[in-house]
Amino acid sequence: MSEGALDGVRVLDLTDEKGAWATKTLGDLGADVIRVEPPEGDPMRGMAPFYKGQRGPQTSLTHWFYNTSKRAMTLGLESPEGKQHLTELARTSDILVESQPPGAMAALGLGYAQLAEANPNLIYVAITPFGQDGPLAGCPATDLTLCALGGMMYVNGNPESPPLVAFGNQAYHVGSYFGAITALAALQGRRLTGRGQFIDVSIEAAVAAFIEHVNVWYLYNDRIAKRQGSLHWSKGFATFRAKDGYIALSLYHQWDFLVAWLLGEDAADDLADESYRAIKFAAERSDHVMEVIGRWAAKRTVQELFDEGQARRFPWAGVYDIAEVFQVPQLHERGFWATVRHDELGEEVTYPGAPYKLSASPWAIRRRPPLPGEHTQEILNELADG
Repeated sequence: MSEGALDGVRVLDLTDEKGAWATKTLGDLGADVIRVEPPEGDPMRGMAPFYKGQRGPQTSLTHWFYNTSKRAMTLGLESPEGKQHLTELARTSDILVESQPPGAMAALGLGYAQLAEANPNLIYVAITPFGQDGPLAGCPATDLTLCALGGMMYVNGNPESPPLVAFGNQAYHVGSYFGAITALAALQGRRLTGRGQFIDVSIEAAVAAFIEHVNVWYLYNDRIAKRQGSLHWSKGFATFRAKDGYIALSLYHQWDFLVAWLLGEDAADDLADESYRAIKFAAERSDHVMEVIGRWAAKRTVQELFDEGQARRFPWAGVYDIAEVFQVPQLHERGFWATVRHDELGEEVTYPGAPYKLSASPWAIRRRPPLPGEHTQEILNELADG
């Protein structure tokens, strides 16, 4: 297999679900990621769903998803032996990523200050809900509460309904991406300074940094963004029900061509009026525009609208469920879906891949998720060999 972009970089992984995406990202890019599990096992191994409904520490799909390309070892970090082994590992590692409560690792004698004494080159990334300081630093949180406090949740949903949380661990993923990106930035910085550093990632702040126009509208126009359902914040795109599903349509992209299409099918209502050519006016009457287009779209299938819209250079697309996403030829042609052999199951398992390609150092899932403590002795032998 070709070397990855991070070949030769060692990462210690002491994360839970708040930060495991960061270390997965680094591992699939070629880093040697060592996931340190407690003696009782990684709690993520008990998270549903399970492969073919078979509950067990080796079949959690949640664990699989977040732990490809990693090795796993078991260490009791509260024991003298465990502390010694982790310190020795830190001496030979480039990056350590943890997502424990602020101060928890330092209380064990394994915080940044202690490990930096053993390895001044270590890049230590702490991913926590609110960061290491501030009034909320020690407070518990979930992905949902972080989406709420970071401002993301308020703008999700319909105007007449309560705010909605985005599906999945979106806040955790945003924090993890910032963790991985800043770790790589620090790795580059170490080449210039010769020293590592401590990186304090606040997931709440990561969410607040990620909500794009919501911030700038308020900071510069004193405007609070509101929930708009399936209507894009610019009012230029919306989701409509077709005959057999949903489709996302642009409303004002090439407006004259869209109106001409509707006129050709006697479905334009009053949208051909000259006043609608002033896009600002059309946007102000978006409810009526959506009503007219919605009536027309409801008479067509998703595929018809997609094919004909694309032929007219409109950026339209069906709203797919995951089964439909899996069938998209574009993703298969680009090799997005990765097949990984699980020898212990005697089967090959399909995983989602990366949204990018590196020409000289390809992304790859280099090993299936590790079994509990699978590489403990292997890693300890490496330490003994120096």
